[in-house]
Amino acid sequence: MRTALARIALALFLLSTPAPLPAQEVETSVDTPSEAPSFTFRKRRVGMDADARLQAILGRIRRHQHYPALARESGAEGAATVSFRVLPDGRLAGLRIKKTSGNAHLDDASLEAVRKAAPLPYLGKTLVLTIRYTLSHTTDSP
Repeated sequence: MRTALARIALALFLLSTPAPLPAQEVETSVDTPSEAPSFTFRKRRVGMDADARLQAILGRIRRHQHYPALARESGAEGAATVSFRVLPDGRLAGLRIKKTSGNAHLDDASLEAVRKAAPLPYLGKTLVLTIRYTLSHTTDSP
Protein backbone atom coordinates (compact mmCIF):
# COMPACT_ATOMS: atom_id res chain seq x y z
CA MET A 1 0.00 0.00 0.00
CA ARG A 2 2.77 2.42 0.94
CA THR A 3 4.63 1.63 -2.28
CA ALA A 4 1.56 2.39 -4.38
CA LEU A 5 1.03 5.70 -2.53
CA ALA A 6 4.70 6.59 -3.01
CA ARG A 7 4.42 5.89 -6.75
CA ILE A 8 1.30 8.05 -7.01
CA ALA A 9 2.99 10.88 -5.08
CA LEU A 10 6.05 10.63 -7.35
CA ALA A 11 3.87 10.67 -10.47
CA LEU A 12 1.99 13.75 -9.23
CA PHE A 13 5.29 15.48 -8.43
CA LEU A 14 6.68 14.72 -11.89
CA LEU A 15 3.51 15.99 -13.54
CA SER A 16 3.68 19.28 -11.62
CA THR A 17 7.41 19.80 -12.27
CA PRO A 18 8.22 21.79 -15.44
CA ALA A 19 9.46 19.51 -18.19
CA PRO A 20 12.99 19.90 -19.51
CA LEU A 21 13.34 22.33 -22.36
CA PRO A 22 12.88 20.76 -25.79
CA ALA A 23 15.66 21.24 -28.32
CA GLN A 24 13.64 23.34 -30.77
CA GLU A 25 14.14 27.10 -30.52
CA VAL A 26 12.19 30.01 -31.95
CA GLU A 27 13.69 33.47 -32.29
CA THR A 28 11.65 36.64 -32.01
CA SER A 29 12.96 40.13 -32.69
CA VAL A 30 11.43 43.26 -31.23
CA ASP A 31 12.14 46.57 -32.93
CA THR A 32 12.73 49.68 -30.87
CA PRO A 33 13.25 53.29 -31.88
CA SER A 34 16.60 54.53 -33.16
CA GLU A 35 19.30 55.01 -30.54
CA ALA A 36 17.49 52.70 -28.14
CA PRO A 37 18.54 49.17 -27.26
CA SER A 38 16.78 46.46 -29.23
CA PHE A 39 15.97 42.90 -28.28
CA THR A 40 16.64 39.55 -29.82
CA PHE A 41 14.80 37.02 -27.73
CA ARG A 42 15.36 33.30 -27.90
CA LYS A 43 12.64 31.21 -26.40
CA ARG A 44 11.70 27.61 -26.30
CA ARG A 45 8.16 26.36 -26.59
CA VAL A 46 6.67 26.56 -23.12
CA GLY A 47 2.89 26.32 -23.46
CA MET A 48 -0.23 27.71 -25.04
CA ASP A 49 -0.15 31.25 -23.68
CA ALA A 50 3.66 31.47 -23.62
CA ASP A 51 3.76 34.04 -26.43
CA ALA A 52 1.52 36.42 -24.49
CA ARG A 53 3.63 36.02 -21.38
CA LEU A 54 6.85 36.51 -23.38
CA GLN A 55 5.46 39.69 -24.93
CA ALA A 56 4.51 40.94 -21.46
CA ILE A 57 8.04 40.23 -20.22
CA LEU A 58 9.59 42.05 -23.20
CA GLY A 59 7.26 45.01 -22.76
CA ARG A 60 8.12 45.40 -19.10
CA ILE A 61 11.86 45.15 -19.74
CA ARG A 62 11.58 47.60 -22.65
CA ARG A 63 9.96 50.18 -20.35
CA HIS A 64 13.00 50.01 -18.07
CA GLN A 65 15.77 49.91 -20.64
CA HIS A 66 17.97 52.89 -21.34
CA TYR A 67 21.15 53.69 -23.22
CA PRO A 68 23.71 54.62 -20.55
CA ALA A 69 24.92 58.22 -20.97
CA LEU A 70 28.60 57.32 -20.63
CA ALA A 71 28.27 54.59 -23.26
CA ARG A 72 26.35 56.92 -25.59
CA GLU A 73 28.89 59.73 -25.18
CA SER A 74 31.80 57.42 -25.90
CA GLY A 75 30.00 55.92 -28.91
CA ALA A 76 29.92 52.44 -27.38
CA GLU A 77 27.74 49.89 -29.14
CA GLY A 78 27.23 46.19 -28.51
CA ALA A 79 24.89 43.39 -27.53
CA ALA A 80 24.61 42.00 -24.02
CA THR A 81 22.98 38.61 -23.58
CA VAL A 82 21.32 38.00 -20.22
CA SER A 83 19.99 34.76 -18.83
CA PHE A 84 17.41 34.44 -16.04
CA ARG A 85 14.51 32.46 -14.68
CA VAL A 86 11.21 33.81 -13.41
CA LEU A 87 9.99 32.16 -10.22
CA PRO A 88 6.27 31.39 -9.71
CA ASP A 89 5.90 34.55 -7.60
CA GLY A 90 7.42 36.71 -10.38
CA ARG A 91 10.81 37.24 -8.75
CA LEU A 92 14.01 36.69 -10.75
CA ALA A 93 16.50 33.91 -10.18
CA GLY A 94 19.91 33.38 -11.73
CA LEU A 95 20.07 36.73 -13.52
CA ARG A 96 23.48 36.97 -15.16
CA ILE A 97 25.34 38.15 -18.22
CA LYS A 98 25.63 35.15 -20.48
CA LYS A 99 27.60 37.01 -23.14
CA THR A 100 29.10 40.43 -22.57
CA SER A 101 28.63 43.37 -24.90
CA GLY A 102 32.26 44.29 -24.35
CA ASN A 103 31.21 47.39 -22.40
CA ALA A 104 30.53 47.31 -18.65
CA HIS A 105 28.00 50.18 -18.86
CA LEU A 106 25.93 48.35 -21.48
CA ASP A 107 26.09 45.08 -19.52
CA ASP A 108 25.02 46.84 -16.31
CA ALA A 109 22.15 48.60 -18.09
CA SER A 110 20.91 45.26 -19.44
CA LEU A 111 20.88 43.67 -15.98
CA GLU A 112 19.26 46.77 -14.48
CA ALA A 113 16.44 46.76 -17.05
CA VAL A 114 15.57 43.14 -16.22
CA ARG A 115 15.81 43.73 -12.45
CA LYS A 116 13.55 46.80 -12.58
CA ALA A 117 10.98 44.96 -14.71
CA ALA A 118 10.33 42.37 -11.99
CA PRO A 119 7.97 40.95 -10.94
CA LEU A 120 7.46 39.21 -14.29
CA PRO A 121 4.97 36.63 -15.57
CA TYR A 122 6.01 33.07 -14.72
CA LEU A 123 7.19 30.77 -17.50
CA GLY A 124 9.02 28.04 -15.64
CA LYS A 125 11.94 28.08 -18.07
CA THR A 126 15.30 29.81 -18.34
CA LEU A 127 15.05 32.80 -20.64
CA VAL A 128 17.88 34.17 -22.77
CA LEU A 129 17.53 37.75 -23.95
CA THR A 130 19.95 39.74 -26.09
CA ILE A 131 19.74 43.52 -25.81
CA ARG A 132 21.51 45.36 -28.62
CA TYR A 133 22.76 48.89 -28.16
CA THR A 134 23.17 50.73 -31.46
CA LEU A 135 23.60 54.43 -32.08
CA SER A 136 22.16 55.99 -35.23
CA HIS A 137 24.86 57.61 -37.30
CA THR A 138 23.71 60.55 -39.41
CA THR A 139 25.74 62.26 -42.09
CA ASP A 140 25.40 65.90 -42.96
CA SER A 141 25.08 66.47 -46.67
CA PRO A 142 25.43 69.89 -48.35
